[in-house]
Amino acid sequence: MNYPGAPHLIIQIVLDLVMAALALLLIVRAQDNRLRLIWGAMVLLFSLSMLRDNYRWLGTEPLIVRDSLTLLSIPIIIKWYLFVHALSLFTIGSLRPEWVTPTRLAALSQPPILACTVVACYLWFDGYITPLHSTAQIVAQIGHTDVQLRLGLFLLSVLTPTLTLLAPLVYKFPQQRRRSRGMCIYIACFALMLAAYLLFVLAVNRWAVYAFGYVAAALPIYLSVLYLRDENPLSLPRNVGDTPAQTPETPEFTSSDITAYKLFDRIDSLMKTDTPFTDPDYTLRKLAQQVGASCTLTMRAVKWGGFTGFHEYVNFLRLEHFKLIADRMPGATIKELMFRCGFTSRSSFYRHFSEQESMSPKEYLERRNLAGGGNFAERNRPCGRDGRPGRPGRRARGVLRRRRGRNGSTPIRSVPSRHSPTTVLNSHIKAVLFGDGFFLRSDEGQNR
Repeated sequence: MNYPGAPHLIIQIVLDLVMAALALLLIVRAQDNRLRLIWGAMVLLFSLSMLRDNYRWLGTEPLIVRDSLTLLSIPIIIKWYLFVHALSLFTIGSLRPEWVTPTRLAALSQPPILACTVVACYLWFDGYITPLHSTAQIVAQIGHTDVQLRLGLFLLSVLTPTLTLLAPLVYKFPQQRRRSRGMCIYIACFALMLAAYLLFVLAVNRWAVYAFGYVAAALPIYLSVLYLRDENPLSLPRNVGDTPAQTPETPEFTSSDITAYKLFDRIDSLMKTDTPFTDPDYTLRKLAQQVGASCTLTMRAVKWGGFTGFHEYVNFLRLEHFKLIADRMPGATIKELMFRCGFTSRSSFYRHFSEQESMSPKEYLERRNLAGGGNFAERNRPCGRDGRPGRPGRRARGVLRRRRGRNGSTPIRSVPSRHSPTTVLNSHIKAVLFGDGFFLRSDEGQNR
């Protein structure tokens, strides 16, 4: 093992072990999130395959040289094709969680399975592989059957996953959710992995092998961390008031789909009326008992509502409830509102709120107050010198009290006689402007 490439392989073995550990953690924490479960299983299989290859290559360097000098290696292309095809399906699955079923996954997996089977049968019955050491030899040996099969499999392994990945973003596609910033990160990681794959299959030196090993291990680790943090890092639930992407009149709806669709209406009405989600221990089983359905059907109904899983749906309702009670309780703190909504973790609440609203809870409350939210005192608070809401002065508070009176409707009739006529006029102007939600600086009032 005394050769230059040994440290790189050792580092890649460590990365593969980290990738496998994250994948196992995702599988354990998947619960009702099918996307997270599929991602964890896929990354686990890929990490074990990479670990096996790196450990085998660690024993001898000439094997790496031989594999890297043989272009269009069939084992490498097949492993890449199957893995990257599964990656490309996550864009559709994240935008339409109800779409992820075993039947649809098997239907879309037919092209890579069929292509890999044809090449595997050729190797089984013939077994001859033309050595290719440069791209010029690929062009020169294009008449050989094995070269044609290898080149065709290579082109399919690049084109079909790319088209599947970008199809929901390019063509009109009924989306149950809206894209998030994580979708752009996911596509960028996919493009980087594709570039490393092209270099790996068409390069002629061992450094391309090491570069591909780093990229193929680091990017799944990064994306696995995103899936550990979020239920669905690639998309977000629809905004409140958005029309659903599909209705029972859609041609592809089946009878079971209509049942799940109607059940979600019942679930949504229950949640808005009784707000059971404010209980921190609220579970899918409790919801299923309340609506009188099985857990499987209830989970399917939640997905037809545009949510990845039950926990994402409950967190979405808690955030909407937070915004609702924030208007009713303007003096409450964020921590108090958070616990009233059912959140128990401050970090989890802030993370979910920032992803959903693209701002922190404090910024949201400040903007809502400036836009007219909150009570009368909050809406009519004058601005300080820095432009931020400030506390009205003593004279202004006295004017407001006299203007409102006991029943809140008594107008100002007089002011203390000790004020000069100019001060009286300014007080009347400020009182009128305060009532309309506008505020006048003292220097401007004196000039006018």
